[in-house]
Amino acid sequence: MLEIQGLTRKFGGLLAVNGVDLVVKEGEILSIIGPNGAGKTTLFNLIGGQVHPTAGRIAFAGQDISASPPHVVAEAGIARTFQSTSLFSELSVIENLLISCYCRTRVGLWGALLRSAGFKREERESRLHAGQMLTFVGLNGQEHRRASDLPTETQQRLAMALALATKPRLLLLDEPTGGMNDEEVQGLVGLI
Repeated sequence: MLEIQGLTRKFGGLLAVNGVDLVVKEGEILSIIGPNGAGKTTLFNLIGGQVHPTAGRIAFAGQDISASPPHVVAEAGIARTFQSTSLFSELSVIENLLISCYCRTRVGLWGALLRSAGFKREERESRLHAGQMLTFVGLNGQEHRRASDLPTETQQRLAMALALATKPRLLLLDEPTGGMNDEEVQGLVGLI
């Protein structure tokens, strides 16, 4: 599913990722471990298209995505969470999720402006899918809470729901339990 060959990223004189080779098969669960500063997040940023490699190749489902921007990587089927939770903090839980669901809709600008039958159908489907994601991550009943008002574990659950709402084939979780106490860690590990 994912094949990385000789992946390298330099930032000026700093070698952040050096010649990484990695193969991820469909259905496989892997963990990238290492101390702070070892390049784990940079590796995820390279896979996700947030930064591009200095050298090497990233292929997903047989397609070279080495120089692809994040939206192309997401369209290909890779989703991720970030070490620092990236939510639309002033929006509600459901509004955050709907934004992720809309990335898979096909109705264009005119369909949305005219509220076409296709737009209405996709909006219903997005709301249904968002509700399913809330249930899956254990956040049903919290749809109208503002994202910034959620505790750390709940924000991470929402971040996972945002990633899952894009219907990825590959999900990357970047330190999902960072900053949590033991009880919160257990809850999130159970979800994962």
